[in-house]
Amino acid sequence: MEKAAAAAKRVSVIRTYMSEHQIDCALISSYPNRRYLTFLNSDNGYVFITQTDFVLLTDRRYFEQARIETEGVCRIIEQTKGRIATTAEYFKTLGKVRRILVEGTMELDEYLSLKEAVFGDAEVVTDHDFFFELRAVKEAWDMENIKSAIACSDRVFSRLVPQLKIGMTERDIADEMQYLALKEGADSLSFPTIVAAGERSAMAHATPSRRRIADGDFVVIDFGVFWNGYSSDTTRTIRFGKIDPEKQRIYDLVAKAQEAAIAKAGNNVPANEVELAHRMVFRDAGMEQYALRGLGHGIGLQVWEGPGVAMGTPVILKTGMVFTCEPGLYLDGFCGVRIEDDVEITDTGSVVLTRTPRDIHITQ
Repeated sequence: MEKAAAAAKRVSVIRTYMSEHQIDCALISSYPNRRYLTFLNSDNGYVFITQTDFVLLTDRRYFEQARIETEGVCRIIEQTKGRIATTAEYFKTLGKVRRILVEGTMELDEYLSLKEAVFGDAEVVTDHDFFFELRAVKEAWDMENIKSAIACSDRVFSRLVPQLKIGMTERDIADEMQYLALKEGADSLSFPTIVAAGERSAMAHATPSRRRIADGDFVVIDFGVFWNGYSSDTTRTIRFGKIDPEKQRIYDLVAKAQEAAIAKAGNNVPANEVELAHRMVFRDAGMEQYALRGLGHGIGLQVWEGPGVAMGTPVILKTGMVFTCEPGLYLDGFCGVRIEDDVEITDTGSVVLTRTPRDIHITQ
């Protein structure tokens, strides 16, 4: 009943939107939105929503899985003639369809096939922002799984840190983290792990290389997992050996900037004010030119989703949103520092969900 109740609430939001925009049917095709609405973990299928119907169409490979995972949630139609042909058959049962809602992320070739065989002369409405915002405020089901994903990441870091030593390669660390993530129960990594040592730490999205960690290096590790479909995202800048005082000053500035942003975050606070709170720390220190333009992003069924916390964003943070707070400074040829925690917005402010210690120093 927990799934059924959650799904009913989510579908009701879409139906309200449809009513407001005189839309007869919504067709949802993307994996994250299909899973959000039906709870089915499948790379195949369409979801149809009308004011009286809530249908999942999938093929025989997933039909039994769908029957189990979506019990009490929606009606299932088995795809028997190909997805487009079966969709056309379903649409005929609806009678006159004047306006159809689809996701703005639908691929062009798929859209053209549907337009020719299904939509006909019906008006097609695309809306990316609505679906992007739909999942931004997390409910109990979402939060439970996000917290489990974060806890898994924390366990991986706790098992990794005792193994770290000067002389390891970036790839040694990335490979070990993937192994530990699977051992700790993760579905998979939520994105390719970033490990960047020394001067490479100034590359915000560096691919792990065979570079060995040396005395005095900063090593940026950006890592996340999927747990029951939901993601985590954590970054730590780990210091190895004797650290140059200027590097330590940069590290301390990033830590201070993160604290300022977290302190500012709360219900009904504009996201750009949270971003500005961290940016002012860099500006006051004359280091803003080495920062990126954003502070963080939402996590959930995708590792990058709403809310966006960046310069100029119109988003207002609301209780139940979860975002990454990941300030960084990147000085080409010298070093980079990023510290990232997953933060939940509450009625009284914000709560840091990540438990991995921020201050990690490997001395040998």
